[in-house]
Amino acid sequence: AYSAIIQNKQIPESSVPETFKLLVRKMNGLGLGLEAIGGEVIEEGESAEPETTGENEEKTVVESEVK
Repeated sequence: AYSAIIQNKQIPESSVPETFKLLVRKMNGLGLGLEAIGGEVIEEGESAEPETTGENEEKTVVESEVK
């Protein structure tokens, strides 16, 4: 948004807050290799847990590689 203002261009619509982008850049600068891989917006009142069909199903955790 800053460069668009400086260049007198239309400000693009943002899908990720600029403070989060700044946090990612700072953490990558420390060598942590943080990368956003996607996701969905969860509205207030909705559950973050996926719905399960069985009572004894295990949850799978996917770990990303550390660079």
